[in-house]
Amino acid sequence: MKRTLGIGLVLIGALVLTAMGWSLVPQLQAPQRTVDSEAGEHLERARRALSGFDPGLAYKGQLLKQLAALGVDVELEDPDVLSEGDVADEFQRRHERAWEAFEPMNWGDGPQPARLPGYGDLPGMGADGVRVRAALIADNAKRLDEATSSIQAALSVTSGTASSRSHSEANRLNAVILYYRAHVARSEAEVLRLDAEPLRHELVSLATRVTALEPMRSLAGESAIVEPIATLQQRLTESEARVVEQGGELAALDNTIDSLEQQLGAAETRSAEARARMDRLSHAGVDLADPDGAEAFETAMLEQNDLYRAALREAHALETGTYPTAELASGWDYVEGKYVEEDSGDDPSITFGLAHHRDHRRVLAGWLEGERRAVDDLRSDIARLQGIERSHRLTQDRAEREIVALRGRASEVFDQQRRTAAEALEIEDEALELLTQSAAAARIAATSAGTWVSEARTRARALEGP
Repeated sequence: MKRTLGIGLVLIGALVLTAMGWSLVPQLQAPQRTVDSEAGEHLERARRALSGFDPGLAYKGQLLKQLAALGVDVELEDPDVLSEGDVADEFQRRHERAWEAFEPMNWGDGPQPARLPGYGDLPGMGADGVRVRAALIADNAKRLDEATSSIQAALSVTSGTASSRSHSEANRLNAVILYYRAHVARSEAEVLRLDAEPLRHELVSLATRVTALEPMRSLAGESAIVEPIATLQQRLTESEARVVEQGGELAALDNTIDSLEQQLGAAETRSAEARARMDRLSHAGVDLADPDGAEAFETAMLEQNDLYRAALREAHALETGTYPTAELASGWDYVEGKYVEEDSGDDPSITFGLAHHRDHRRVLAGWLEGERRAVDDLRSDIARLQGIERSHRLTQDRAEREIVALRGRASEVFDQQRRTAAEALEIEDEALELLTQSAAAARIAATSAGTWVSEARTRARALEGP
């Protein structure tokens, strides 16, 4: 009995000593090993969080915010709008084949759900899509935050004199996380810049409107309306003359283009016919029964080849133009030489081709269209002036009031644009700082990895012995 009791006491004492030793193991471990172990746990959590992060989804979330600020119903406040008009029919038309091949079914074991995907429930499907999208965007942002907090925890572990601040893997992952955060910040700044763009356009529009209203401020001071109308009539006469002149130029240019196109078509036809004859000669081959067959074949082939190449050269010249009287300047080679006018040394004259004439026609047509619009505007102005001779004072007062309102609105828009630009600049500075931190973390990771490899080699050589 006493012997059994003694053995029991010995076992109990051994267990107590073992438990005490186990509790002291972390304190007895090397400080750096303790740091690496704890940092590794945080590092793994950061990896798992970052693996589910999608930078593109973060950017889409920023764009949705911008669209919402512009008044776009990105949250689908009224899902029933999807069932109005031709939306359902258009949706069905686009997805009819897919739904014929993959009919909506309930793949679960439970009861049939109240709503399945189908043509008849577009509002419900749209609302479900909005909810899922919001959940995905929120979860995506949460993953980046979790990765950031975990990696910061991994880099903040200390034990005695040891620290994880230079942990190679943690710093490498921190560089990636900082890059993603910079990417998100840059996307946010980009969206803000896009927000500021309509404000800039509004400022330009306001300035244009004020410029247009300025002449109306002096209407009441004019002694008569006849002089402005006469001036506009003169401008109208000049514009109409320019329309006639440019119309004639355009008609002449059309004739030139038509002629060149006919010549080009003829040249292309000749080249195609010559090529066809060459193909027929090549297919027929040399008439071996004729002693002069080879010579005749060569002569016929060379003749058609000359016709073919001449037609191609003509077609190319008609399309791109030529320098008909150009020659290589004396003392120059064909690689770096300069071409000048034959016998004069001046810049060579140019025979323009279809490409030039077509470009010229587009420009001339644009001028002509602008001139015609100017004529229409002038006629409209003349009619307007003739109709407001008895209402100068009213027009001037209205212009004054509108200019004051426009300038007030311009001041508000300018302040708003400046605030938006300043906010975007601040976020861009933040993104640059994050990129700088990312680069610093990458350098620390590379340095730590190099140090670890160097120490490993030194220890390996020490183990190998002399």
